[in-house]
Amino acid sequence: MGYLNPNFKSLARSHKTIAVIPVHTILTGRIPEKMTSVQKTEQELAESLAFQKSLYNNLLNNSGAGKKDIHITIQPIEKTLKILRDSGIDLNMVYTIDPQALGRLLRVDAVVMSSVKKTRYLSDLESYGISLGEDVIQIIKSIPQIADLPISDPTNGTQLSKTYDLDAESQLFNVADGNLLWKEIIQTGTDWNYPANQVIEGINRRFARKFPYRKK
Repeated sequence: MGYLNPNFKSLARSHKTIAVIPVHTILTGRIPEKMTSVQKTEQELAESLAFQKSLYNNLLNNSGAGKKDIHITIQPIEKTLKILRDSGIDLNMVYTIDPQALGRLLRVDAVVMSSVKKTRYLSDLESYGISLGEDVIQIIKSIPQIADLPISDPTNGTQLSKTYDLDAESQLFNVADGNLLWKEIIQTGTDWNYPANQVIEGINRRFARKFPYRKK
């Protein structure tokens, strides 16, 4: 499910650089009893940065000189994060800031703002170079893994695997006028047993395949 502004070519003609903003991670469902609000915030930020890093890398991997490649410079996320932090912006709340204001602050022509809503906490984020406090890791590991247990289906006696729903959305905003240039929505279900990096990479590969700034 996607959208491309009919005036994308003219609006984006002068674009040189875009920025990928930390992803708004929405955790739903039961929260572990021992998890404090501070730890929950820490976990949400860790996942937000993992999604941001993955999306950035996937967009870079699709960049090049070919006809189907993405032809735009993407601001390094290290620079994006430094500017946000130096400006005193809470990375957990960056999604609440107007895209135009963010773009002007980052000195880019467009910003990519994404969100992911899910019911699973991702604890295996080490592949993204993102670490959590050991106490948070232990709490996450203690969440009952219902998915690891077979669930009997009374209708036919077969074994079912517990899955969870995941809603992801990525949007590209024009800094000059605030207009939405592109939007892609992914609604999917995935098995709880899938490693975090597979879930994250799968979503962002799909976003990257649909991303504009390509020569027709």
